[in-house]
Amino acid sequence: MSGALKRSPTKQTMAREIKLREPNVLIEAKTRMSRDEMVLWLYSILSAKPTDLSWNIKELEELKAKQQIIRAISSVDLRKLSQYIVEKKGLDSQNIHNYIKYFKKVLKKLIKRVIFDIPIESYKKTLEGLGYGYLIKTFGLDKKELKYLAVACIHKATIEGSSINIYFSEEVAPLIIQLKKWYTTLYLDELIELESRYSLILYRIARENLGLKRYEFTIPLEELKNRFDISLKGNEIKAKILNPAIEEINKKTSVRIEVEPIRRGRGGKIVAYRFKVKEIPRPKPHGELSLIFDQQEFKKKLEELLKELANDLSTEDEPVNYQELAYALLRFERVNPAVAIWFLLHYPKGEARFFAWKHISLTERDPSIKHPDRFLKSLIQAPKEEYGWLLDQRVKDLVPSLLEEIAKELIEEQQKRQKAQELYREIISYVRLLPLAGKREFALLVEEDDIKEYLNRLVENLDIPKLEEILQKTKELYEKYKDEIDDWLL
Repeated sequence: MSGALKRSPTKQTMAREIKLREPNVLIEAKTRMSRDEMVLWLYSILSAKPTDLSWNIKELEELKAKQQIIRAISSVDLRKLSQYIVEKKGLDSQNIHNYIKYFKKVLKKLIKRVIFDIPIESYKKTLEGLGYGYLIKTFGLDKKELKYLAVACIHKATIEGSSINIYFSEEVAPLIIQLKKWYTTLYLDELIELESRYSLILYRIARENLGLKRYEFTIPLEELKNRFDISLKGNEIKAKILNPAIEEINKKTSVRIEVEPIRRGRGGKIVAYRFKVKEIPRPKPHGELSLIFDQQEFKKKLEELLKELANDLSTEDEPVNYQELAYALLRFERVNPAVAIWFLLHYPKGEARFFAWKHISLTERDPSIKHPDRFLKSLIQAPKEEYGWLLDQRVKDLVPSLLEEIAKELIEEQQKRQKAQELYREIISYVRLLPLAGKREFALLVEEDDIKEYLNRLVENLDIPKLEEILQKTKELYEKYKDEIDDWLL
């Protein structure tokens, strides 16, 4: 970053660990980004979510089934990123504002600019592996002569103060919203220590191979040139690119790299480079924040808190289990679930938490309260430090998806109930249009005198297959009597 940076020699850096994830196919691509563009890009992936969805896996699967284009958005707080960098580098807090301004400029450079040349074969394999095979034809990737796909990852962005919304391109959105496999874990504290873009590229390559348990690997010369976006000769690459990058990585990160050229032919021409990589133990992070980047551990902690709170919110007439509480928290549209949990934990165990929940519910419904989260926080006169981690933006972003996992059974039941009711309404809408003969034929079809009562029983029992079968037969009846219906409507 350019510009004068004020260093604070006495300030202690905070021991926080932020794990980032990047699809392997992007690590294997040609990268045109600068060092700072890479840092912002990788940090933005951390909070990527499907556009216009509540990060509901079922909804995402439905979009796949319909073979619709998947789009993604990321909400990034540049203040938090800048604060983290300032803390890790031991700089004066006045530099936070400078970093915010700088990253806004970096973002503007990234918008609509081609920053990756992705190898087609590995890209196709990844799309198919994640269930997006239909996009291969949509993007025109089934042409044999294609070797690379040039991608502008960021379609557009909005900026408001230090908050930015990044809208990802259709080509990368499927890769970054479902990082289930074929991804590499990177550490933000190590990324920001590396000053050279070549160091960042090699660090990503090394981390990918460590994740795949490949401790020795070879990269052909031409592929290496492509991935680093350079045109140097084989012997120059080691001296000018690899050696300085390896020295910096070995000094500043937990990755250790060795390299040697592979020569062929009479003249000993360099045709590839062989790398050996290993990882030394990282300093163990401390504090509650480290939990949020191990999602299974954090999920366990969240379940423990929910069980404690559910017990306090239960009454003799209405017992509440922790899954029901998770589902109730997910139904809040204005109050963030993490803030609601934070608020409840500040009240004594027992009946007091029941009234605190009522207060949260009233805040959710009161349109005169413009900033519900801020309002709830203002009501706690002496915030407890041990719960402060719940207000971290990364926790607030992560909690809803974990609550969905915890309340999965209830959510699925609710979705089935909604589906059953939709099928019921559709069946009735067709039956109402049928002429008398058609209604009699329908009654014989379902073998029931009281059709509505019969259909209601199917809805209550969530018998979706039977409802779908009846709907199909009702549509067939509608088509049979369509001319008569059209005449009647006219």
